[in-house]
Amino acid sequence: VSGAKLLNKAAISFEDSNFDFGTIALNKPVSHTFTLTNNGNAPLIINRVATTCGCTASEYPKEAILPGKSDDIVITYNAASAGAFSKSATVYSNAADETVVLKIKGVVQ
Repeated sequence: VSGAKLLNKAAISFEDSNFDFGTIALNKPVSHTFTLTNNGNAPLIINRVATTCGCTASEYPKEAILPGKSDDIVITYNAASAGAFSKSATVYSNAADETVVLKIKGVVQ
């Protein structure tokens, strides 16, 4: 493997990987948009976003994100019970770091 090939990698970074919804209502879905940037020098491909439970859903770009470009991952949480919550979504990609964990939290009333 040549050194040049090792440098030709996508790199994923997020403006913020944690979000606190504060207080939310029961059975009313809330969403947060996490903005990502490809800081590498190869196209970034999001393979999948795995959430921790059925109450959490994700929307992510299916097309390659070119170097220097940004896109969004939207995490939606639908609270079925009252109390504090803390959920995560793992982003799997072809980036050098391979996985990034996004976290959301809040309190359901």
